Amino acid sequence: LDALQDRGMHASFFLTGWSIKSTTYPHVRRALAEGHALGNHGWRHDTDMAQRFADPEKQEAYMAAELELTQMRVDFAMLAESPEDF
Repeated sequence: LDALQDRGMHASFFLTGWSIKSTTYPHVRRALAEGHALGNHGWRHDTDMAQRFADPEKQEAYMAAELELTQMRVDFAMLAESPEDF
């Protein structure tokens, strides 16, 4: 964030849901305050998902649930006013 600020540049950060928590809250809030965009990168990098769910419908439902959960966390990060809100 410091390097982007020094150069007057903005970026898009695609966050995993599990990474948005009280310890990262200040960074998330700073990124928002400085005009950066937050994107949804799912709950975590689940590289084994395809092996667990051979059925495409189950894969799709799993991914939709992870994206929804992460979006809730991203939205909450935009509304929270302190790390204690987490």
